[in-house]
Amino acid sequence: MINRYIRFFICSRDRPNELEKCIKSLAKVLLSVYPKSMIVGYIFDDSTNTEISSSIRNMLPRLKTLGFNIYQLGYKEQKNILKNISDISEDLIFF
Repeated sequence: MINRYIRFFICSRDRPNELEKCIKSLAKVLLSVYPKSMIVGYIFDDSTNTEISSSIRNMLPRLKTLGFNIYQLGYKEQKNILKNISDISEDLIFF
């Protein structure tokens, strides 16, 4: 039985090693505090390097074995999420 639904967002740019450490740390804490929860993570990848974005994308399936789902979001998905969770005009968010 799932007790809670937890979603988290991480903004990242060109730091795949630090991102991996962050995700592993979050997994350890969240799963120990909320063991019967559905946890989903979203990575807002703002990388300027396609190789780094690709390395993050390749890392995520391995990290799913930690016990929760995690997704890398591109620019279009990020824009839609930010638009949906804010009352701010799109022109102010994306300039």
